[in-house]
Amino acid sequence: MFLAIGAQAGAADYYVDAEQGNDEYPGTQAVAGDGAGPWRTLARAAAASIQPGDRILLKCGAVWGEAAVLKLKGTAEAPITIAGYGDCENKRPLLRPMSSALQAESFRAESVGWSAPLALPPGMVFSPEAVLPRARYPAQGWLRLKSEGGIVRITPADLPVAAATLAGSDWIVRTNDYTVEARRLYGLGPQGEANIAKPFAFQPAGGAGYYLEGQPWMLGSSEGWAYDPAGKRLHVRHRPSETIGVNASSAALTLVQPEHVRIHGLAIRFVAGVGVDISGGRDVELHDLDVADVGVAFVRARDTDDIRVTKLAARRSQQDGITIFGGSGARVTESLIEDVGVSDNLRKSIAAIQVDSSNDAEVARNRIARAGYAAIMFGKNSVVEANVITQTCLKLADCGAIYTSGANKKYGHYASRVSGNLISDVPGDLSGALSKIALTAGIYLDDESRGIEVADNFVEKAQRGIFSKAAASIITGNTLYDNVYGVMLYRTGAHGEGGNATEVRANYIVSRPGQMPFLVSAEAHGRPVTLAGNQVRHMPDSQNSQVWRGSAKQAAPTIGNAGTVDLAFSLTNTTTIPLSRVCPLPKADCSRLRLPDGSMVDWLIELAPGEAVVLTAAKQP
Repeated sequence: MFLAIGAQAGAADYYVDAEQGNDEYPGTQAVAGDGAGPWRTLARAAAASIQPGDRILLKCGAVWGEAAVLKLKGTAEAPITIAGYGDCENKRPLLRPMSSALQAESFRAESVGWSAPLALPPGMVFSPEAVLPRARYPAQGWLRLKSEGGIVRITPADLPVAAATLAGSDWIVRTNDYTVEARRLYGLGPQGEANIAKPFAFQPAGGAGYYLEGQPWMLGSSEGWAYDPAGKRLHVRHRPSETIGVNASSAALTLVQPEHVRIHGLAIRFVAGVGVDISGGRDVELHDLDVADVGVAFVRARDTDDIRVTKLAARRSQQDGITIFGGSGARVTESLIEDVGVSDNLRKSIAAIQVDSSNDAEVARNRIARAGYAAIMFGKNSVVEANVITQTCLKLADCGAIYTSGANKKYGHYASRVSGNLISDVPGDLSGALSKIALTAGIYLDDESRGIEVADNFVEKAQRGIFSKAAASIITGNTLYDNVYGVMLYRTGAHGEGGNATEVRANYIVSRPGQMPFLVSAEAHGRPVTLAGNQVRHMPDSQNSQVWRGSAKQAAPTIGNAGTVDLAFSLTNTTTIPLSRVCPLPKADCSRLRLPDGSMVDWLIELAPGEAVVLTAAKQP
C-alpha cells in the first residue's frame, strides 16, 4: 500500500529512506539509480529548502535513530506534508531517537547487577520492546517523612545504606493529595534533614510519603536501571541478552514556528521528552500518528493556533498526554490515549489531554484509559464532547476526570460545554498521602470557573459524580450512578438566584447503599439552588439529599422521587463498535428490570459506542 497523500501540482516530493538512502542524492526519487535516489537522514531533510506544497516522504518500515528539528512554512492553498511511502501495510516510518546503543557483551558483572560504560546520563533506557524502569527504593510503595521541631526529615534508619550514600538520588515526595514533586538530594544532615537546591512548591508535612530513585544500590531490590555519574556507567539489574537503547532527546520531532503543515502516519517510540514538540505557528495537523513510551508528553504545542490532533494512538507517558498551551482553536478528536502518568517512577502529571490555557478548543470523540490524574483539562469557549473515559485519578486524588483546574484564577466566564461524555471508575489514590478520603469527581468545575454547561453525561464510580464550584452554570440531563455523591455543589456553585445562579434540572441519579444523590453546601446568604426538577432512585440504606446554608442544615429539598429499587446496575460500551448485551441476571430478575423512563427492558440491549444505561428493578413488597 502506498500511504503518501497526493502531491500538489508544481510541488516537489522528497524521499527519505534510513536504510537505502544517501544524503548525497537529490532526494527526488524513491528508488536509487543513475546517481539519484532518496536521502538517508532526517537532518538532510531539515537542511533542505522545502517550499509550499512540497512533501517529505519517509519510507514505511524504516527506522531513524535521530531526532529532527524542522522549520516548515506552507500556505493554506499549498500545505507542506510529512507522510510515509512504499509498502505501508502494518508498517510506518518510525522515529526512535537513540543517543547510545549498548551491546549486551559490553556489560560486566557488578556486586549488584551489571554495568556498561556510558559517558552521559540517560533520560530513558529501553530494550527493543519496552522501557526499563528507573531503580527506586522502596521498589514499591512509600516511606514516610518524620516531623520534629517543625523540620521535615528523612529517617536514616528506614534506609539500607549510609546517609552519605544518598547524595545524587532523586527524592520523590507526595507533597499533597494532587501532586508529587521531585528534587535532587545532595545529602542529609545529622538528623535526616534534606539538602536540596530548590524548595518544594508545597512544603511536605510529617507523614507524607516519599521514595528515592536512581542509584545502583537500589538494584538490589528494584528492577530497572541506575546511572553512576562518577564512574560513567549504566547499571541494570539483570544481564542483558540484547542491545540496550539510551535516549536523552527533548523531542523526537520538533516543529519551530510551523505554518500550514500536515504530518500523517508516522510512528514515534522511546523518547525521554516529547514525541512531537511544536512552538508557535499556525494550522498544524497531526493525523494518524502512533506514539508510545515517552517521558513528558506525546504531543506538546505552545502558542500554536489551529492545531489539530486527530486519530492519534498513544500509550505510556510518564507525565502527560497531549498538552496545548496558549493559542486558540485547538482540536483533539478521535484519538486513543492510554496509560498517562501511571508509571511506578511517578512524576507530576496534569492530564491525558490538557487544553485549559487554549481558547476555543474542541476535545471530542476520544477514548482515554488509565490516567494518573485528570483525563481532560479544559478552558474558555471550549467543547468537551462524546469522550469515553475509564480509570482516571489512579495515582493522585483531589482530582476530576474532566476538570477545569483551580490553578488559573483569572478565567472568569468560560462559556464552555461538557456534554455526552461517558466516565467510569474515578477511584483516586491515597497511598503516600495524608488524607483519608480520595476527593475525586467525574466532572470537576473548580474555583473561579463559571458559565459552564454540563449536559447529558454519564458518570459512575466516582466519589462525586459532578462537583461544581462554578457560578452561573447549567447541570442538566446527566445520568449519575454508583457515586458516593451524585451531585455536590459547593459555595459559588450552589447559588439559586441572581446572575450567578446555577440551574440543576432533569438529572437522573441512582444511589446505592450509603450514597447520597445531592449534597449542596451554599453560602450563608442568598437562596440555595433548587433541585425539584431532577429524578432520584434510592436503593435501601442510601442517604437522603442534604442542603446547607453556611453551617445551618436546611429542610429536606424537594426532588423528584422515582421510587426505591432493590436492584441496579449499569451497562456501558467503551469500545468503538456497537455491542449487544444480554441480561447477566437470573431470568426472574431480568423480567423486573426497567429503563430510566420506566419502560421494560427488551433484551438484547444494543449499545452504540460510548453509550451507557442504568437498569433498575423496583423494590418488591
